[in-house]
Parts: sequence; structure tokens; C-alpha cells
Amino acid sequence: MPKSIDEILQHAERLSKFFEDFDPSMGQPIEPHEFRLQRLIMDRANLEREILDTIIIARKKGMTWRKIGEMLGVSAQAVHQQYGALIIAS
Repeated sequence: MPKSIDEILQHAERLSKFFEDFDPSMGQPIEPHEFRLQRLIMDRANLEREILDTIIIARKKGMTWRKIGEMLGVSAQAVHQQYGALIIAS
């Protein structure tokens, strides 16, 4: 993944704030493909958040990093590197 989960979540928060604060009278129209890309980026960030939340629960219930890695299609080390620090911080 080109960005860390933390970066994706921060980007999603910025986009969310942009949409919440958006004033149509001040905005410029955007192309459908640009709108779709923005939505997909937000969807990806939301999914990453759901994955992280579920990994937190799974780890509390005793699921191993190896099993989580298998489910995500990566090694235990890779999944631990990507999510381990975020789980400790939560």
C-alpha cells in the first residue's frame, strides 16, 4: 500500500471536512471521474478504519498476527508492521 493507514485516515478526514464545509455557491463544478475518485478515496479510508477496528477486536480475542496476515494475503510480519503500532495507540 503506497500510504500508511494513518495517512489515509487523515486524508479522509480532510476530505470529509471539505464536503461538510462545502458551499455550492462558492464551488466549481467537477468532472464525474474526479468526484468518483474522491468518493473511492473516502471509501478506501473508511474500509481501512473498519479493518483496523476489526483487527483490534480480533487481537483482543486472541487471533494471531499470522492468521490475520493470512486473511489479508500478507505475512504476519507485514500485517504487524502495518497495524501493530496503531493497535497499541488505540
